[in-house]
Amino acid sequence: MARTEMTMPEVNIGLFPEVGASYFLPRARGRTGWSLALTGHVIGGADAVHAGLADLLVPSDAHSRLLEALATGPAARWRKTLAGFAAAGQSSQAYNASGRAVHQDAIDRHFSCPDLTRILDSLLQDSSTFARKPLQSMQKRSPAMLAVTLAQLQRGAHLSLAECLRRERTMVRHRFLQGDVTEGIRATIVAKDHTPCWEPPTVAAVTPALVESSFAPVGPAAAHPFRHLA
Repeated sequence: MARTEMTMPEVNIGLFPEVGASYFLPRARGRTGWSLALTGHVIGGADAVHAGLADLLVPSDAHSRLLEALATGPAARWRKTLAGFAAAGQSSQAYNASGRAVHQDAIDRHFSCPDLTRILDSLLQDSSTFARKPLQSMQKRSPAMLAVTLAQLQRGAHLSLAECLRRERTMVRHRFLQGDVTEGIRATIVAKDHTPCWEPPTVAAVTPALVESSFAPVGPAAAHPFRHLA
């Protein structure tokens, strides 16, 4: 719907995108998925369609008419019905307010950098108003989780959905045992002081060993809860 808001906000609390995000975010248009994962920013319905994270955008004021059409029409025509309502709304202000489409080249340029330091440097060297927002957001996030998230997407781009889900479950286990997520929850949800003390406190202090520790198996593959996913 035109009022849709989409986000992968886990990085805001010192975690990483999950629920299969390491599969679908790298497969979004250009580097949109990477920017969403590393910033936790919210996008609207038009941007979601542009990024390939949604199929259609239907105006909010057509919601009741759409439901009625789906309820009274044959299931074989549902796809055509949805497409018709979406096409009718493409000239709306909400549909055309897609900021990601306007800035896609900049998103791709900055978030195609191969490591976290170079992504931040690229944003820092861009004096545009657009680049300022992701830079400021990332500077507030857990350096460790930014690095882990980047590695997660880089690997997920070459894995199946089942493999991504298995890996994310393993990563969650590691991060709740030794990560910044408890501090992020404290600062954002419990105390609400919004002043987390990340460990390590800087990107420069994040070691490859720390990143790799998030991906280490926590038990035999035959005992993994998602072992039957294919």
